[in-house]
Amino acid sequence: MGNKVGNIVGYDLGGKKEVDEKNTKIIFVSERFMINKITKWIDIKNRRRVRGEENPFENVCCIILDEVHERTLLTDICIGALKDIALEIYDLKVILMSATIDTEKFINYYKDTMTDI
Repeated sequence: MGNKVGNIVGYDLGGKKEVDEKNTKIIFVSERFMINKITKWIDIKNRRRVRGEENPFENVCCIILDEVHERTLLTDICIGALKDIALEIYDLKVILMSATIDTEKFINYYKDTMTDI
């Protein structure tokens, strides 16, 4: 309470950004921004890492995708790529949220990356 946007909680939408590199702990991003970040490190088509690129998720402990039940193309790409990333970064938490999610479908898809449900 009482914090300015960009201090503890910020956003980065590519062109617009309110983030304090030292203090921001939560950053809201768009699906397109997330895919751009992912594809700098993972070749989605061949499902392998891009050589020479640093891990853009090195200082990230949790990624939350909301409204995953909408199943847009961008959401599905994020879901698939984040599964591959979660297999490589064992302490990364991927949280999928939706008011109407088919939990069994997502549990079955992510089961080899899960430590908690």
